[in-house]
Amino acid sequence: MMQAAMDAADDELASSTAIPEETTSQKLLSHLFEASTSCAGTYQSG
Repeated sequence: MMQAAMDAADDELASSTAIPEETTSQKLLSHLFEASTSCAGTYQSG
């Protein structure tokens, strides 16, 4: 009975699709990078 419960939990874990969320700091750095490259492109072309 205990083994069956453990097997079921293992199967559930294996079949789940866990998508890690970006942390707030990763989102911030990504946004800042995009903004800086956008500004750099505007500066170079203008």
